[in-house]
Amino acid sequence: MASGSGMMRAAKLAEAPTPFQAALRRVKSEAALATIGSLVKNVAMYPNEEKYRRVRLSNDKIRARIVVVEGALEVLEELGWKREEDNMVLPRNINATMVQFRQVEEAREKLVREQRRMAGTQRTTLSKEQQRLREQLEADRKERMAESPVTRPSIAKPLEGGPKITTAGDLGLNKNCCN
Repeated sequence: MASGSGMMRAAKLAEAPTPFQAALRRVKSEAALATIGSLVKNVAMYPNEEKYRRVRLSNDKIRARIVVVEGALEVLEELGWKREEDNMVLPRNINATMVQFRQVEEAREKLVREQRRMAGTQRTTLSKEQQRLREQLEADRKERMAESPVTRPSIAKPLEGGPKITTAGDLGLNKNCCN
């Protein structure tokens, strides 16, 4: 039984990912996901524009961001894009939706968070290594100090004829300040 109302809460079960969502998870390139997002958004916003329904795979940016990235072409294929010679084409009877665009954006944001988390873990590891090196330097310094001190303590030596100190009074300054 749940809180004061006496009603039971239903546990939300995780739904199995769709083939599209599973394909999105396999892409490990932020640039690829951003490019796929742009393609999906353009088709969703301008479904009758043919220029947004055809992508030339030999284009340098498309090749670098989609063709050579593992899983990126599979995402487009899950969305209904078909390969025709050197192009990926979205047939007229298939439209992209803003829901699909949002799913691509969520996958991209999740990847960015994961990459930042991994970068933070690497910084922590580096910090541990730096700490180990600092501890070793300190141990080496103590070892050298135990062998023989680098400096000797100062020893006071008496001056001949007493101290030679000139005061303000000797110069005639501030004689009447405190009387």
